Amino acid sequence: MQEELADLAAAEQTCCSFVAWSVTEVQGHPILRVTAPAGATEAVTPIAALFGAGPQTVSQ
Repeated sequence: MQEELADLAAAEQTCCSFVAWSVTEVQGHPILRVTAPAGATEAVTPIAALFGAGPQTVSQ
């Protein structure tokens, strides 16, 4: 599944370069992370909804 997510992330990065796409693994589970620029979480809300999740804000 991680390879399929990596392929998805690569394809989406091509068409939706306004957000950053990455795939990692945590304790054997693939994690798809879609990151929008600060103040632009509305860009990822529809994407998160497709996966049954909501946008999360991470302060750095």
